[in-house]
Amino acid sequence: MQVAFHIGAHCTDDDGLRKALERNADALAARGTAVPPPNRYRTLMRETVERLDGRPPAPETARALLDSILGGGEAARPERLVLANENFFCTIPRIFAGGAWYAGAGDRTKALASLFPGARPELFLALRNPATALPAIKRRAPDMDYATLMHGTDATTLRWSDLVRRLRAAMPDVPLTVWCNEDTPAIWPDLLRALAGVPWDEPMAGDNVLLKQLLSPEGMGRYRAYLAKHPPASAAQRRRIIGAFFDKFALPAATWEDADIPGWTDETVETLTAIYDEDAWEVANMDGVTFLGA
Repeated sequence: MQVAFHIGAHCTDDDGLRKALERNADALAARGTAVPPPNRYRTLMRETVERLDGRPPAPETARALLDSILGGGEAARPERLVLANENFFCTIPRIFAGGAWYAGAGDRTKALASLFPGARPELFLALRNPATALPAIKRRAPDMDYATLMHGTDATTLRWSDLVRRLRAAMPDVPLTVWCNEDTPAIWPDLLRALAGVPWDEPMAGDNVLLKQLLSPEGMGRYRAYLAKHPPASAAQRRRIIGAFFDKFALPAATWEDADIPGWTDETVETLTAIYDEDAWEVANMDGVTFLGA
């Protein structure tokens, strides 16, 4: 059994990928892929990992866990299980507790994978520019001041590449797929299929759920009409088509919300963005990483 873990990061797709996959649950089930509702596994997996405290689960514990996730002991074992939770690593107050993005991610991911003995895990991770990610995270923790949220971490020292290296070191043989959240509109259909483990041209509901929020009604209508007459011949061509329509028909970008982060200036945002651009390029070129780009 393959187990696809969508491990975050926080404030990226806001559970949109999981919800889109749930729209395809019946069709995916016919292919042997299970997309269980999150209330079956998020709390249960967290509590099980904490109770085991690094120990592998007993066979009966692993069986009971999988039975609960699948909805009962009579449920057929799938060939692929898709699990998504931005809190798989930790909750928001602990993101920077170790002075980096998710300092304990390696051990935590190994513990999660150990809950499914004999399964073949895969990891899926979205990155986001700290210049927008940190304000978004701060808005999700309104009762924490910025210094407490960051645990003393200087934002300019944050590197996604450090997190990816730790994941690769902890689980070197586990496939890891990474993308930039900023590219999500162009690669949304690819992300759905990668998580589901189906071919690039497999029909899926929810392909346009994000574009409908970002394109003008005229642009969305023209996009649908264009695809009807000119079906893409590859995933890369589909991305180019989406990009072309996005460039021409995208709605005005939402205004950046002030998160009242002390000391931040326009120069801070520019600096963090430049660091992120270099960091994302480094991740995209890492061995053992499948990078989905626009």
